[in-house]
Amino acid sequence: MIDRSSSEDNNDINDNKKLFQIQDKLIKKVKKQSYTFEDGQYYFNETQ
Repeated sequence: MIDRSSSEDNNDINDNKKLFQIQDKLIKKVKKQSYTFEDGQYYFNETQ
């Protein structure tokens, strides 16, 4: 029997790490943009 649950958990952890890395890159790009929060939604105001 192969314990697949543990390997799937490891894959999830690796996927999460990749997601965090992608989010970090996006956040760094977005720092040039300012956010406004209206009516429960975020709006981008791009600043050049």
